[in-house]
Amino acid sequence: KQWYQRRVAITAGDGDIATTNTYLQDCFAILKPLMREFIDNSLLLRTWVTMLVPKTEDGDNLGVQLQYETVNTCDDCSVDVQRLYYYINGYYVERARLLSKFEKYGSKAHACVRTSIEEYDEATFIKFSLSISQLYYFYLSMYDKIMKNIDKIKKPRNDSHELCLY
Repeated sequence: KQWYQRRVAITAGDGDIATTNTYLQDCFAILKPLMREFIDNSLLLRTWVTMLVPKTEDGDNLGVQLQYETVNTCDDCSVDVQRLYYYINGYYVERARLLSKFEKYGSKAHACVRTSIEEYDEATFIKFSLSISQLYYFYLSMYDKIMKNIDKIKKPRNDSHELCLY
């Protein structure tokens, strides 16, 4: 609890001031570019695998199925990372709502509002600490899926002299 006690400063009295949580801002500054990079990389990977899908025919479709599973994995991971990315904006909106309560009730609810802001900051920090490991897991799962099936992704059929779908 020491990290947010040093970072959240709310003062009561004339001209109530609430500063931002610089520690969380620093975390967001590190995490947001990594999230954008992951979303871009998953989109590139998805496009590459989609371009390798051959035209639909009967027979040996195991490799084609692996390609579709890879595309679905990319999509699922990208959606989860986008959800975390948009949560950052929601953090600022919710924190502003809590601070508006501080402005509205002033010194009457000073301790309660201060505690709620500190608890919200702590919960957000924990969520984003876990999201860093989740981002790592997404990279690992995509890498694992691709490396185990790279030959089937590149050439989904044994006689892949046919034209690709795209």
